[in-house]
Parts: sequence; structure tokens; C-alpha cells
Amino acid sequence: MAHGASGGPHFAGFDPATGTGTVTGVTTAGEDPSGGESEYAYATRLGTDTERLYRRAQAG
Repeated sequence: MAHGASGGPHFAGFDPATGTGTVTGVTTAGEDPSGGESEYAYATRLGTDTERLYRRAQAG
């Protein structure tokens, strides 16, 4: 991952024809959590609490 990848979505069931899918995580870092550089990107996994917050925000 390059600089600027943070905040990028991780999808499940992504359909390239429609551009739709379910966001299951968000890229948070390209560094090893124990410090230093890593060849991997890490993501925050979104769950039911995130979905409830999203629905509440939609409802206003």
C-alpha cells in the first residue's frame, strides 16, 4: 500500500458492474502494529456497533 491508502474501504460481495458491496473494514495503517514498516496493510473491522451507528445517523 502506498501513502494515502488509509481510510480506503474493504468490501465483501463487491460487484464491479454496479459498484456496490458491503464495507466490512477500513484501512488504518501500513505499519506493523509493533512498530516499523510492513508489507501488509491493516484494517479496522466494522461490526454490528458500526452498523447501528450508521443507521442512527441516517435516521437523523
